[in-house]
Amino acid sequence: MTDSHSDWSQTAREMHPGLSPGWMHYTAALHRTLLRRWAGRLPPGSTVLKTDLFEEAYGEACPWLEIEALGWKAMGMDLGREVAGGASARFAQPDGSRVFSTDVRHIALADGSIDAILSNSTLDHFETHEEIETALKELYRILKPGGLMILTLDNPMNPAIGFRNAIPPSWVKGLRITPFFVGRSLRRGPCVKKLAKIGFAAIASGTFMHKLRYFAIPAFRRIESKAAQREMADAMLSKEYLGRLPTGELTGHYIWVEARKPR
Repeated sequence: MTDSHSDWSQTAREMHPGLSPGWMHYTAALHRTLLRRWAGRLPPGSTVLKTDLFEEAYGEACPWLEIEALGWKAMGMDLGREVAGGASARFAQPDGSRVFSTDVRHIALADGSIDAILSNSTLDHFETHEEIETALKELYRILKPGGLMILTLDNPMNPAIGFRNAIPPSWVKGLRITPFFVGRSLRRGPCVKKLAKIGFAAIASGTFMHKLRYFAIPAFRRIESKAAQREMADAMLSKEYLGRLPTGELTGHYIWVEARKPR
């Protein structure tokens, strides 16, 4: 992962034009399903920190809106200053306190200051597993005792992810598989064990996005009508039942783990 705020902002600018409203609707709906796990358990007005703000900076639909719709207070961070600035222009309070730029390995927040965290595919851009562990320790540090976290990561068990991670980075870029750096990740079982090592108590886990994004994103680009894009997104969402099958570990693009910091 690049440590440069400007490099990550440049990557986001390159990605933005290729992501359609339908795709943004699809990903926001997937995250809404995860966030609804907290309904009735996370009190109204609780602060939920989101560790990536790409959708908030560039998308019509985004998890921030889902967090607010569920009655919680959204807060966001991103390594890219430009990305954070774009999200801030849409969602920040007048004092700018709800959106900031920081490195997830060194979060500029006080110990025990956050009620809940949605860390959506943020920690899978590092070169080493040690950096993932460092970031998880930071997320643990800023959570209040009893605080909740949903962590999502690339699923190494998915054959497409495994292939992408096995080939040289130059091939990944040349084949236009993804424009950003893809790093280490964790399978679901080892991820749960890693969280337990740090002190988290895992509540539940699974996989999601059971549609190969490398084919879906170009397909959305070919559809001009927003209504048709929404229809395609809804059809893709109907495939999430695949996560309940024994093969779900292979078809899901991402793993998710819900965990709690003990009181």
